[in-house]
Amino acid sequence: MHPLTFLTLLLIPIFNCQVVKLIEIYGTVVDGISYGATCDDKNSCLSYCYYGSTCILVYCPSEGKCTVFDYIRRPKSLKVEKSSKDERNIVYFKTISTSENCEKSYKDVKISVPSEANGSYSWEVTSDIWSFQGCRDGWKRFDRTDGVSVCMKGVLKNTNRVEGSDECLRLGAQLIGVASYEESLWMFDFIGSVKNQQNIYFWVDGQRNNSEIDGFEWSDGFTTGKAALGIDIAMLDGMAGGENCLTIRYSPQNVEKPLNDVSCTHNGGSGVSCGYRIF
Repeated sequence: MHPLTFLTLLLIPIFNCQVVKLIEIYGTVVDGISYGATCDDKNSCLSYCYYGSTCILVYCPSEGKCTVFDYIRRPKSLKVEKSSKDERNIVYFKTISTSENCEKSYKDVKISVPSEANGSYSWEVTSDIWSFQGCRDGWKRFDRTDGVSVCMKGVLKNTNRVEGSDECLRLGAQLIGVASYEESLWMFDFIGSVKNQQNIYFWVDGQRNNSEIDGFEWSDGFTTGKAALGIDIAMLDGMAGGENCLTIRYSPQNVEKPLNDVSCTHNGGSGVSCGYRIF
């Protein structure tokens, strides 16, 4: 068997002449095996993965049953390492391609499958290790201190808070809260990369529900705590003026305090921060 083999049980056109492929490589699942489900036999695993819309990988070790992996099981960490032919461990990556031809090397292949919600999932490749990050392509993963992991994305769109929340729902996500200064800074940098102007506001979840400066309530269902709301890292000075909702405000000189309170009916938003929980 060659280091790279395209196993095409059938070439079924989907999504405007794209075809499903299973890519066969000598490899071993080195992290995340517990997120898979075993099959009675190899052929049933391969058939399930080929036809199943959420399957991303089949692993068949030299001894024991094959295991199938789906992205809907949300593996916290899933890694595959290329192995030698002598080890006789085989992995089958599922991918969607626009060509029925085989690339000359596995390094030339972008391994990606479409998401049932929106977008796609791709493997990250470093040397001879493939890592599945759990977030859809274009989304940033954050592992929070409370054990929750989320995927975040900024969406550039002139919007108020209600319409911004609806845009997140359209993407299969929520208007997301901010759990750390790191998340605030990431969104700040994202805004600067897409709209480098003064006073650009992106909505985030969070609405003040009491008389405390940091008395914000999160409604996304997975953000907790006040780690991002300290007065030294957030500009929360608008309570007296009825500014009781949260945004990330971009100004080049405002990097130390990106989180900012504004009126919940503010109509000058330039975007929204969306997110969804994976663990």
